[in-house]
Amino acid sequence: QAAPTADPRRLPVPRLMNPACNVGRFTAWIQTLNRTHYVLEYKDSLSATVWTAVATNTGSGALQVLSDPTATTAPRFYRMRQW
Repeated sequence: QAAPTADPRRLPVPRLMNPACNVGRFTAWIQTLNRTHYVLEYKDSLSATVWTAVATNTGSGALQVLSDPTATTAPRFYRMRQW
């Protein structure tokens, strides 16, 4: 019998915690789920249609940091997705 897989419609809503930008580097913490994937994406304008991925992590069940070391333009808008 196959092991059950996570239903993406039932995953908790991911939240970026303690977002900070310091000396051109954006960081935010996320509470991860084991074997769940996370990507931090940005765009430089809310009207832009394309998001650019800057960090991808696999969850371990612990807090992890997502980082954008190229956050030199202002403003920059971020989102995080999980699957």
